[in-house]
Order: sequence, then structure tokens, then C-alpha cells
Amino acid sequence: MGVLLARLRATFSQITPEVWRVLVHSMVFGLAISIAELLLNFYLASMGYGTDVAGYLTTIYRVAGVVCGLPMGMLIDRWGPRRAILMGAIAFASAWLLQLMVSSFWALAISQFLIGICYTMVITAVTPLLASVTSFEQRPAVLGFNAASTLVVGVMGNLFGGSLPSIAASIVGGDPQGTLAYRLALGSVVALGLVAAVPIWMLRGVKSSNDRVIAPDQVDMQPNLPWSRLIRFALPYMFMGAAGGAIIPFQNLFLREVFGLGDAAVGLVLGVNSLLMGIGALTGAPLSKRVGAKRLSILTRFAAAPVMLLMFLPWLVPASIGLCLRGFFISISYPLSDALTMQYTPTRQRGVGMSLVNALWSLGWAGAAALAGRIQIAWGFAPLLCASIFFYAVSSYLMLYAFDNKFQAAQASLSEQLS
Repeated sequence: MGVLLARLRATFSQITPEVWRVLVHSMVFGLAISIAELLLNFYLASMGYGTDVAGYLTTIYRVAGVVCGLPMGMLIDRWGPRRAILMGAIAFASAWLLQLMVSSFWALAISQFLIGICYTMVITAVTPLLASVTSFEQRPAVLGFNAASTLVVGVMGNLFGGSLPSIAASIVGGDPQGTLAYRLALGSVVALGLVAAVPIWMLRGVKSSNDRVIAPDQVDMQPNLPWSRLIRFALPYMFMGAAGGAIIPFQNLFLREVFGLGDAAVGLVLGVNSLLMGIGALTGAPLSKRVGAKRLSILTRFAAAPVMLLMFLPWLVPASIGLCLRGFFISISYPLSDALTMQYTPTRQRGVGMSLVNALWSLGWAGAAALAGRIQIAWGFAPLLCASIFFYAVSSYLMLYAFDNKFQAAQASLSEQLS
């Protein structure tokens, strides 16, 4: 443990101010998203809309990301990730301002679609931008820290966002559950969207040609990867998304219905799960220096499958351990997977590459979650656990397929020729 902490401290001591600016943007934007997700349904309910409308708007928001993901990726490659994040964050704040100014269903639907597009652009561009301001040695640690901070910011958003309507109501003298209170509280999402653009705007003084903030990686001199290879990079994410979608949305119900836990106990178990996921995201980088990023990403993703077998046991403690270890192993795996994808993707294709990753992940998650809800009602949680275990195993195998030794050897040989 001491060696891991020492390596982690050494890595972060070498992080440049440019990297920290991107990380600060990511945390502020994540805070805006967590507040929005917490309060939107309450805001809709205060206007008289039911859960059906909230479900429709959530679907529209996700569909926008899937439908427009690839065009957004192409735009990111054309503009550069810095400019794409700037434009996306400002447009995100503007779309949320529109959302708070309208009340009809169709106007809300249009604004949600626009919010989904802007969110997709910002989230997709963050990883290519972090890749452009880090070396390959730093990248796993930085991407892991970005993932860990997102989990922490999500908890902060839930705590802070929950108090905003009461604060707004005390200022205007209205009902804390009234439309005006929620509208003012959600105004913080607009403000945070604009604030999130500031650290990215501050990168303007150090950008180089083609909107990159440091010298391009050697991979930039290599020819474009074929679409088939980009799809091979993204396919493991689709099955990882399907594995998560099959069980994660139902973890609270699993703990309540199988073990009879109350809300507070469920929250405690899921809180420990989030904590271990944050630790896992930070642990992957120092471990990868000894094991290798590819090997560690595959091993930890595969390890999520057997530990989930503990969730079949009729005792709370081992089932909770299986649930938490799943989150721990996956949070180690996916930042390393992102780092590998960025390593082998030329900068001019990273926007398209990450858009494919996000689109296929969302497709896998949404499809599995939709089917799992119906399956759980009919047959319980066992089929969901089996499906999740199977999808994690398939995702691990596809990682081998995506980054096969022949491809890596060819890329290494090409790098030597260009050096």
C-alpha cells in the first residue's frame, strides 16, 4: 500500500497546471449535472407533470447522445477538444436557461434534446483533451482521478442540491416545493455550466496548432485508423455498459427485496460501494506500472464476473462484498481502457473514437436496463446477475480482441519508423 501511495503522489506531483484546469472543469460540470439530475423530476412534478413525462424527457436526453454522438465526435475532431468543450458548456447553460423559461411538454422536450447534445459534446471531448495535455505515463492516473472526482462530486451535488430549493424559497418567501423555488435552484445549473467553461478558456494562452495545448503525440504522425479498428476499441464498452445496465439500476431494489434492508441501510451499502469505486479509480494507475495497463484492465474487468457470484448467496455480508468488489474492479478497469484507447488513436480521430465509445456504452446500458426491468418482475434478480456476469466476461474478451498483440506490434514498429 505504501508503494502504491508513493507512486500516486509522484504521478500527481508531475501534473501540470493545464491538466488541473481540465480536471477543475470536469468537477464543476459534474456538479452541475448531479444537481440537475436530482432536481429535474421535482421541478416537473411541481408543474403538474407525472413520472411518465419525466421518463419521456430522460429518454429524449439519452437518445440525443446516441443519435448525435458520432456527429459531435466529428465536430470535436474538426474544432479541437478545447473549443468543443467551450462551445458545448456555454450551449449547455443556454439550453438549461431555455428549459427554465418554458412549460409546455414539447418545449421541454426540445430543450432536453438540446441539453443532451451539449452534454454529449462536453463529456466526449474531455478525455481527448486530457489525453492531449498528458503523457502516456501520466494518463492512467489523470483519467483515474477524473473518474474518482466525478463520484465525489456526485455525492456533493446530491447533498448541496437537495438544500437549494429551501434556500431559494427562503429568499423569495415561497413554498420550498413550489415551481419558483425549483426554478431558482436549477438556475445554479446554468451558472455552473458557465463557470465550467472558465478553466478551459484559461487554456487559450498555451494552445498550439490545431487547438492542442501541448506537442502532439507521436501517434499523430501515423495514418488514420480504419473504422473497423475504432469500432473494435468501442465494442468492449458496449458490453460493459450492458453489464452495468443489467444490475446497477436495480441494486437498491436487490438489497431491499432480497435482504429486507431499509432505506438507510441500502444507502450505507451503496455509499461504501461508491467509496470503493473512488479508491479503485485511483489505484489503477500505480498498479498498472507493475502489471501493465492492458493486462490490468482486462484482469480487473474479468474479476468483476466471479465476485458477483457472491450476490447469489442468501447472506447480506457476502452479497454486499460482491456488490462492492464489482464496483471496485470496474472502476480500476475503465480509466485504463480509456487510456489505451487514447494511446492508439491519433489525435485527429479521438473525438470520433470517444463518441463511438460513449454511444455504444449508452446503447448497451439502455438496452440491458430496459429488458432487465421486465425480466426482474417475472423471474427475479438471478437472471439479471447472470446476464451481468456474462457481459463482463464478454467485455474482457473483446478487450483482448481490440488491443491484440499483432496490432500493438504493428503500431510499435510504425512508431519506430517515424521516430
